[in-house]
Amino acid sequence: MSQTIPTVCPPVSGTFAGLSVLALQAALMQAQQALINLETGALVATVSYAQGEGNRSVTYSRADSGRLRQLIAELQAALGLRARRAIGVRFA
Repeated sequence: MSQTIPTVCPPVSGTFAGLSVLALQAALMQAQQALINLETGALVATVSYAQGEGNRSVTYSRADSGRLRQLIAELQAALGLRARRAIGVRFA
């Protein structure tokens, strides 16, 4: 099941200010692939993206998977994607 990326304006402030929607989508896909690589046994994974006139690159190890998950959540939020929460059930 694929997610449809909504049409959103690029962020004007914060970590991802200046990035286009396409750049955010590319960074999200790269971060997700890096997490998959880490979780399936790769020792390190690198995520990089261009922002303004510079580039940013971060290398993650298996111990950093929590930070990588946080980056993915931030990118999803910048793109207007929301993670689905489990529905709680209460029995009285």
